[in-house]
Amino acid sequence: MPPTVALVTQRFGREVGLVAFGWVFAAHQIGGGFAAWAAGAVRDTSGTYDGVFVASGFLCFTAALMLATIRVRPRRIAAAATT
Repeated sequence: MPPTVALVTQRFGREVGLVAFGWVFAAHQIGGGFAAWAAGAVRDTSGTYDGVFVASGFLCFTAALMLATIRVRPRRIAAAATT
């Protein structure tokens, strides 16, 4: 969790970052609870977890593609700009 807190506060600032991290944490818990419920519902309906594993793999692949499209802009270093 400390790296996540650092990333969120770096992105949103110290005051807003802590609130934003709270929302990230809450959304993570809600998503995890829903995923567990959905996996149980699929297991009860189909009798196997195969569909859950396929759906999880598809979601992970989709997330990887989304992350691959993020472009990071290099920051200018103040000390280098003054010399």
